Amino acid sequence: MSTPTPVTGFVVRRGTTLYEPSGAVLRFASFNTPGLTVTEDGPGGWARTTASERLDLLETVRRLNGRVVRTYTLSIPAAANDTTRHVVVSSPAAYGSSAVAFTLNEPLFVDFDNAISTASARGVRLIVPLIDAWEWWGGAASFAAMYNSKLGRADAAAASAAFFSDPTIVAGFKALVTAVLSRNNTVTGRRYADEPAILAWETGNELGAANSAPPPAAWTLQIANHIKSLAPKQLVMDGSFGIYGWPAEVLDQASPIDILSNHYYGLPSSLVLKSITPAQYAVVAMGIVGIVVGLVLVALALTTCGRRILRLPPDGKLSSSALLPSPSPTTGLDLRTLEASPPRSQAAAIELRAPDTSPPRASGESAAEDASQAVVAKRYTTVSAWLSAPRALAFTVGTLALLAASAAAVGIVVARIGGSPMDYAGRFAADVATATASGKAFIAGEFGLARTSVLQAFMDAFVASTASGALCWSLRPHASNGGFYTHVESGGYYSYHYPGFPAAEGFGADEQQVVSMVAQVANTVASAVGFATVGKLAPETPVALTAAISTTTATLSVSWRGSVGAASYTLYSFSVAASGNGTARAIASGVLDNKPAGATLFSAQASAVGVAVGHGVYVVAVNDAGTSDPSNVITVK
Repeated sequence: MSTPTPVTGFVVRRGTTLYEPSGAVLRFASFNTPGLTVTEDGPGGWARTTASERLDLLETVRRLNGRVVRTYTLSIPAAANDTTRHVVVSSPAAYGSSAVAFTLNEPLFVDFDNAISTASARGVRLIVPLIDAWEWWGGAASFAAMYNSKLGRADAAAASAAFFSDPTIVAGFKALVTAVLSRNNTVTGRRYADEPAILAWETGNELGAANSAPPPAAWTLQIANHIKSLAPKQLVMDGSFGIYGWPAEVLDQASPIDILSNHYYGLPSSLVLKSITPAQYAVVAMGIVGIVVGLVLVALALTTCGRRILRLPPDGKLSSSALLPSPSPTTGLDLRTLEASPPRSQAAAIELRAPDTSPPRASGESAAEDASQAVVAKRYTTVSAWLSAPRALAFTVGTLALLAASAAAVGIVVARIGGSPMDYAGRFAADVATATASGKAFIAGEFGLARTSVLQAFMDAFVASTASGALCWSLRPHASNGGFYTHVESGGYYSYHYPGFPAAEGFGADEQQVVSMVAQVANTVASAVGFATVGKLAPETPVALTAAISTTTATLSVSWRGSVGAASYTLYSFSVAASGNGTARAIASGVLDNKPAGATLFSAQASAVGVAVGHGVYVVAVNDAGTSDPSNVITVK
């Protein structure tokens, strides 16, 4: 394994670019690591992470040449007696009032101390968002509820508005920022504000989401200035949900914000509707009108002509006889007979009338009957001429063309509107342009949960841009009890795992493509700025955990703690007999550990693999670069 280069010195911003202490430009592609210090995916849900799990994540990012990770936010209690979060209420009786007091959860922050130290040793820098707009781990609404019992999750919009505007709540949040940044790291001995491994403090995660608007500029500037006063060597990243834009005061080049950021997922429907231009509305409207007109013409042709004029028979089929009106009920004149007979004079035609047994008609009534019959004859002549003339074809073609053109126009516009939520690359380019015009650096704080083609287009846009970084959502580590932490995301997507595994329970079908894509882009942008990238490395050494044979099924089950970089594992066994350890032999190869945390990783009939109680078992990790050292040996029970 190559020796990691520890973090030294602070990253600085000059204009729109981030620079390392050496003067080299900092650009990176990497992952969000929400489970770095706390996980919501433990066996019982909420849990602290172990040292091996934190090391697994950070060494993975080092091997990916990711260089930077983004943690998740501080967790906020949802009740006075909730002691599992980063913030703990120290005056439970005052919870829900302006007199509330809080402290930091020491065990969780000791884990954070270790994460910072491990990241620094592995050459990885951290972006730390302070509070969440959402309530997954307790966020702005829960923080507001600490100070006002009338606020909380039930009305997130009202709680969020109070979080940004209520002087007491704002002061409380500033006190939390002070407590965190002033904390002395129990491992490094430095204040958090003096840790070079902390690249930036982010004011929050997707702030403003509850109100569908960016946080008030006054709040953002106040918090950013407060961070700068405590940690002048570290950068400040705006935590607004950039899909709602940024206030002019935040974009001002003189503002204390160093880095703008946005997250790239499907857009809310409200924003999609707002994105529709007047021209697109006009095209859709005209297209709909065209479709309606076309359908009306078709209906007239088929219904009016076919039913009323053409008198289609009940079976709906056209025939030469169907083109003619039925005999007049009063005159008995049948134009179908006329069609089949040689032309005659009008007088001769009148002789075809059936015998009239009705009373004599008045002269006016007779004239009306003759006029009505003349209209019927004229209709027949008109319809016959229409159907036999070339204009019938022109009418048909024209109507179909109108329908096709109108439907195509509507379809194209709707497709563009429908595709805009997934146009990550286009939105990213617009955001980078905004940051550049404002003299700020830009980092895509999150992107993901989309087809690989969408993500590839986004990554291509990032490589071609001047943005400083892009962080995919999200990477999870090996679990200390075997397997991986897995996390189900929206839309049927899952968290990712290095170096990428086939689809399985908790492992998405896109994992191998996405992990490979991020690794390639990370290597590309790091190499382009002269960073000494980490090449292919053999896996680290796994840790064998358990090996036992079931007394009822005679099945051998083996578990181990996976190692960073391992694509698969080979299992070995040998007899621990009086004559010595014997000769080890492989009992299985190509075994994957893409299973949820704590799962049995290998099982087989003991007799089939020649293993018995008392035998020794160990594991070797394998990838394209080589094999690891053998794990510890465990005795089969």
